[in-house]
Amino acid sequence: MQLTNAEAIKAVNSGKTVKNDTSDGYVAIRRKTKGVYEIKVFTNGVAEPTVMNGNVQSLMKTLNRYESGWQLNT
Repeated sequence: MQLTNAEAIKAVNSGKTVKNDTSDGYVAIRRKTKGVYEIKVFTNGVAEPTVMNGNVQSLMKTLNRYESGWQLNT
């Protein structure tokens, strides 16, 4: 099931992890604590993901960069 950006934000804020497939891997976002989000960028062929901790502005920037295709990470 594809999520819109608004649905993805609601899911992340309710404690769920969302992901979006990219051409060379995928991006996963989860909320760590109130106002702090963990954004992991997984790249094919790289053992460890790039991990960024950011605020709501970082979350929105990432959501807008990968505008469609968000899914709940199961």
